[in-house]
Amino acid sequence: MAHDVFLSYSSQDKFAADAACAVLERNGIRVWMAPRDILPSDEWAEAIINAINSARVMVLVFSGNSNDSKQVRSEVERAINKGLPIIPFRIEDIQPRGSMELFLGAAHWLDAFSKPEEQHLDRLTEVVRRVIGAQNGEIDETPRRQRQVEPVPPRPKAALLAASALAAALALGGGWYALAPKPVVDAQQAEFDAAMQTGTIPALEAFVAKYPSGSLANAAKTARDRLAQQAADARDKAEAKRKADEAQSAAQTQQGDFDAVMQTGTVAALEAFVAKYPTGPLTNTAKRERDRLKAIAAASAEEERRKAAETQRAKQETERAALVKREAEEARKKGDAAYDAKDYAGAMSWYRKAADQGDANAQNNVGDLYFYGRGVAQDYAQAMFWYRKAADQGYTWGQFNVGWLCDSGKGVTQDYAQAASWYRKAADQGNAKSQNNLGDLYYYGRGVARDYAQAKFWYRKAADQGNADAKAALERLSK
Repeated sequence: MAHDVFLSYSSQDKFAADAACAVLERNGIRVWMAPRDILPSDEWAEAIINAINSARVMVLVFSGNSNDSKQVRSEVERAINKGLPIIPFRIEDIQPRGSMELFLGAAHWLDAFSKPEEQHLDRLTEVVRRVIGAQNGEIDETPRRQRQVEPVPPRPKAALLAASALAAALALGGGWYALAPKPVVDAQQAEFDAAMQTGTIPALEAFVAKYPSGSLANAAKTARDRLAQQAADARDKAEAKRKADEAQSAAQTQQGDFDAVMQTGTVAALEAFVAKYPTGPLTNTAKRERDRLKAIAAASAEEERRKAAETQRAKQETERAALVKREAEEARKKGDAAYDAKDYAGAMSWYRKAADQGDANAQNNVGDLYFYGRGVAQDYAQAMFWYRKAADQGYTWGQFNVGWLCDSGKGVTQDYAQAASWYRKAADQGNAKSQNNLGDLYYYGRGVARDYAQAKFWYRKAADQGNADAKAALERLSK
């Protein structure tokens, strides 16, 4: 069926999964969950994969049970490989372990173990709708400011879990476990899920022998009978093919066999022909074709090994670059903390570490310290050196600062044309100060031909971002 959400959970948490499913579907969000939506004729693993591929978001009912569930880990890994957003829905106050820690380390959590439980379902519905809305393009992005480090968002404490349809049970103080089936039913459901995932006749026979009646027993019998019929069909098909092959082989000539293996075009088929007919002109031809195919296969295998080695090297380079970036970001954060504490020498030490690793923000900050003489002797030339490093990486404040030094002639020969060029780079990226200063150059005709229309154009862009100098300039132009 068409669905929005793939609901991943441990069979031991089925009570919580059913509650989440009920409230999402009540709010018009289509949910797929096993084994409810797996038909008796479906292959279990294939149905799971198809459902994940068709979903728009995964809701993971997270607990100690799901953390230890191999099936749940496989579903989460599949969702990550498909780029599917995952909403971890934590019903126990535990942290992910093992591979789950890797899979969910960067995910935002919805904690659903506080009372009253019914408060969490509305939040779950809201978050799922937001994720789906974001996929439809409903995104609001806010520009980052100079040297501002984005804080890591805290994990929300209001998560999602409780069906209003089950509010009476919750009102009695039973919490999530008031919704749980009897332990015997839990065990039967878990064994049914395991038997269906195993997908063998002996596993299903064992389940039916242990639980001879009930809806799950009927489903297991249906699956068992379907597998038995498939096995019988496969045996009948294999037997029919064997008899047909024997009849055909008896009637074939060496020429017919040769034509068949040449059409097959595999080394195995040619080897078999040579073994059956060890001599003769057709055998020599088959040997030459076999050797040619082996050479092609060897060359292909060598090419695959080369590509694999290149891929591994690229992966290692990417990992090294990511490590350097993380180390640079950590150093820059420590530099920011030292700067805020007015420990400018300490800030310079940390910024230099980050700057030497290529962090453009840190390079610009080193330039600031040299420009203002904080923690080091004031040195406009050194300021220009570090501003230029940041600017060459496309960092807007580095571009602005290079433009300003060219404009003012500090640390370099005054050059309005260069100032206009760097202001323009930063202005095109939305830097309001650069837009205002570029407007000034057009207004006074410095480094560019005087052009009041262009001046007004750039003043307007800066003013729209709240730049006071640009607003004053527009008032001056309007008089």
